Amino acid sequence: MRFIRFRRCALFGLIALTGCGCGGGSKDAAPVAAPPTEAARADAILGIPVGWSDANNKSAEHYRAGNYPEAIAVLEEFARTHPKFADVELMIGDNWLTMPAQSATPEAERLEKAATHLQRGLELATDDYGREWAKSSLLRVSEKKKALEAQPKG
Repeated sequence: MRFIRFRRCALFGLIALTGCGCGGGSKDAAPVAAPPTEAARADAILGIPVGWSDANNKSAEHYRAGNYPEAIAVLEEFARTHPKFADVELMIGDNWLTMPAQSATPEAERLEKAATHLQRGLELATDDYGREWAKSSLLRVSEKKKALEAQPKG
């Protein structure tokens, strides 16, 4: 037992020495990365992909400012680097779903994009909250599509 404890302490001591630059090695070694932001630390503690809080906040700022394509672009960029993260797909879908009618994208196209991302979010969701979020949003997409189809053409 003492030997295992000694090895663990020695290992941590070695890691501490090399981490502070006291453990030898070249002076030209790669620079130490900048410390993570508060949001990145919180993401790591919560077990969500690092950077999600920052991306979500940045997207929300664009959305509130009326820059809907920018808001979605931020989320889509995050989705490219984290393709199995359900929440980003659900947020993209909800952004398409709640985009105002005055936007440049036609409503039918917005609803189709919303449905695609929400369906993907439903497939990726690992908890009841995510699945219920996706289902309720998909129901809203379906209702909006029916209302759009019921409108007279022309």
